Amino acid sequence: MLYFLRFIPKYREEYQILNDVYNSYNKTILEGLLNNDEHIVRMAIIEKYARIGALDIAIHGVYNRD
Repeated sequence: MLYFLRFIPKYREEYQILNDVYNSYNKTILEGLLNNDEHIVRMAIIEKYARIGALDIAIHGVYNRD
């Protein structure tokens, strides 16, 4: 999909942004996420909730999910 965006003038800027994001990350992890690798997806979910918890603690002083 990303390859085809570069040929459409309307989406050239979006293509450049997506390409920059793709090139800034580890290719193995991105391929694992795209292929639904169990270990990589599990670690991504853990990292997501760890970041949410860290922000709640920093902002509110307590971790609380209602």
